[in-house]
Amino acid sequence: MRWQFTVQGVDRIEGRPCFRVEIRCQAPGASQPVTTLWADRQSLTPRQIEARWNIAGQPVALVESYSFPNGQAAPVQTPLTALPLDMPLLLGGEKGAMSYEYESSPGYAAAKAAGELGFALEIEQQVATRTAQQVKSPKPG
Repeated sequence: MRWQFTVQGVDRIEGRPCFRVEIRCQAPGASQPVTTLWADRQSLTPRQIEARWNIAGQPVALVESYSFPNGQAAPVQTPLTALPLDMPLLLGGEKGAMSYEYESSPGYAAAKAAGELGFALEIEQQVATRTAQQVKSPKPG
């Protein structure tokens, strides 16, 4: 499937400026889900996602927010499997294997309540250098 990512503006999530990116499926006849990703403007790390569908005529939303307790941006894996949103740490990663931590919480970042259940996650990212021969231009198709 092809997806169109469009930056719609900049919003603040937990005080940090984030790109608000609307994502739409480009498959013929597909109108759902309508997904919005908020990516930290400095690190490009996801801070929040929102996916909306209509099921049996009723609106349904999946919202998840991400925070970084030690202040270090991290790669993030999202619960959406068909949409390519698992994001590596694009900026500031070091060569080799690195471990990172982040927290995933249901709902909007600004709406977190005391005692709300969240999940602490650990993730590893492998960074390697490629030679010019290993990097190829994408084939048209």
